[in-house]
Amino acid sequence: MIRKIIDLGAGELIRNSCSCTRTRKQKTICWHCGCCSQYIDRRIAAIASGYPDFDPESDYAIPVLTGARVQEADKTMAVNYARHALELAKSSREEIAEKFNTEISRAARVFPNRTDASAKLIEMHLRHGRAVQNVIAASVSANAMEFTEGSIESTSLLGLVVERQHLVTSWSRFLDRIASILERGLPFACKSKKPENEPMLQEICDGLLRAADENLVREYPFLRWASRMTKPDWSDENAAAWIELKYIRTSSDVRKATEEIAADITKYGDNKRRTLFAIYDPDRRITEDSTFVSDIQRHDGNVARIIR
Repeated sequence: MIRKIIDLGAGELIRNSCSCTRTRKQKTICWHCGCCSQYIDRRIAAIASGYPDFDPESDYAIPVLTGARVQEADKTMAVNYARHALELAKSSREEIAEKFNTEISRAARVFPNRTDASAKLIEMHLRHGRAVQNVIAASVSANAMEFTEGSIESTSLLGLVVERQHLVTSWSRFLDRIASILERGLPFACKSKKPENEPMLQEICDGLLRAADENLVREYPFLRWASRMTKPDWSDENAAAWIELKYIRTSSDVRKATEEIAADITKYGDNKRRTLFAIYDPDRRITEDSTFVSDIQRHDGNVARIIR
């Protein structure tokens, strides 16, 4: 699109256009946020076209490729964008056709020659993936010295890709983030007084997660499993992820928690849910941490964290 605009002699108009989803309260200078998916697309397209100066980076609030991304949602956006494009770049036409068969068929229905349209749609996605791959590779090379010196922001799109975050599944990143919030906040919140019971512990954790802007659903509606009804402590249906909290107060609680987790793994696994088991063990009743955690995590889709 950028090449066509420039070929028509209208390249100077590009900088007067806005692709942002966050136009409210934007400044008249640096008026592009640089974080939303449209601006990642826009900036990479400008570089890939060979005419980046028609879309000057000075108009962006943060540099799209090297700027720090403070909000977790912005980091996720960058990682998912890179993951999708780089997966396209290494895919064959047959693999794209198979993976996106339904979407391609629906898009091609409006064209007189559906077969030809489908082939062009596949080629367009391959072209997009390769363009993103080439821009990221060239940008990493251009910033090699900054990477060596450690001055590249680790939360930037380039920083996240170099740290291989795009190779980590989104649900795993999500559960790791929730676990980190609880690991940082729970010991401090319970430092002077331990919760009397698990419901009180849940309330403290709920406060920590809300303060971190994690809009989890508290005690998702009951899910029927066989003849029983069950529900997790928190859930996020977008990530198909659930969070279970266990409170270890006595030695007997270790065995109880083990039995409950084993049952949860079966129930939630059968419903294709990924689960974080957050085990609060302030008095170190669990003696073999690595064994306890590995027994849980050997089941695909499960993450376990012991918090003290």
